[in-house]
Amino acid sequence: MVSENKLTLDILPLSADTARLVRVYGTEPCIALPGTLPAPEGGSFAVTELGDYCFSEKPRSLPAADKTCRYEAAPDGTARLIRAFGQTVGGTCRRYDFDFDAPAAGSDADDLHPVCGNFLEELTLPDSLQVVGSCAFYNCRKLRLLADELAAKGLTVEVHEAGIWSEQGELGFSDSGGRQSTFIGAEKKTVPVTTIDAVAAGRQVTMIKMDVEGAEVQAIAGGRQTIGECKPKLFVAAYHYDVDLFRLPLLLWELVPEYKIYLRKHPYVPAWELNFICIGR
Repeated sequence: MVSENKLTLDILPLSADTARLVRVYGTEPCIALPGTLPAPEGGSFAVTELGDYCFSEKPRSLPAADKTCRYEAAPDGTARLIRAFGQTVGGTCRRYDFDFDAPAAGSDADDLHPVCGNFLEELTLPDSLQVVGSCAFYNCRKLRLLADELAAKGLTVEVHEAGIWSEQGELGFSDSGGRQSTFIGAEKKTVPVTTIDAVAAGRQVTMIKMDVEGAEVQAIAGGRQTIGECKPKLFVAAYHYDVDLFRLPLLLWELVPEYKIYLRKHPYVPAWELNFICIGR
């Protein structure tokens, strides 16, 4: 259940009426995000995006305070603007009322408790949300529920505490590599693993995205039935092994001969990624 606590939100305006959420602060692990926030110049912002690493313990490239707006959000969904573009505000101020020659408000982020990482357990997303940024929930290991206001329409999120593999069971796992953690040659600890077929459980699947640190062949093998029958769009990492540039397309064509497979290079911190994009219908 979402707790009734006051939140502090940092957003980056994207246009006159849309904004990206970049950071959330609060004292409870179960939160609900507002869908609209009052804009400094009147009107409102619709929260349409979650920023990259928004709920990560170690956010990257947060925008400067003079680019963002800060709000206090009450449990009833109402929000109050408390800082805009580096200036502390109160009441109903417009951007052109601010004294931009005055010293910028000091950053008090260190005094706030970020809702991130293992602290976050439940999150209710607003209906306005359209984009979830890269690694928005990176290392949120205790996140159990992403409740969407569209849940009544059958749009739900499931969290499975298991690695993906060719069969169900347990495997050695090394988490010392951060985002490069892997099952391959690992003995540090034992974790449960499952398969795409087991997770899908006969349901219609329309898209699968995977970047599983070299276990793509095993993950695909565990989803032979689902991929073969549903022919979902696929977004599969291709850069972990040189041989994957050849064996992954061959494996996928074995399952779905009509797949059109494209190789694309994408920019990514700290360099770039290669990915296969597969379209069957």
